Amino acid sequence: MEQYFRQKPNLSDEAKLDHAVMYLVDDAKLWWKTRMEDNFAGRPVLEINNWDDLKGAKPLVPPGARTRQGARLIRTL
Repeated sequence: MEQYFRQKPNLSDEAKLDHAVMYLVDDAKLWWKTRMEDNFAGRPVLEINNWDDLKGAKPLVPPGARTRQGARLIRTL
């Protein structure tokens, strides 16, 4: 993702986040979907507003995932 973003220097932080979450797979995608649903429902969630926030989100392993590999990201972090 970092290489892609270096080639697209005019992308806003919001656009970078939108691009990055498109590459989430498996448990990481489920974690993001659940996070978004909780946010829309008004439940407290980890605030992630840009690419740097997403990179720093610890852990990207949702509760119940057995391993970090179970929540892997393809071509990313």
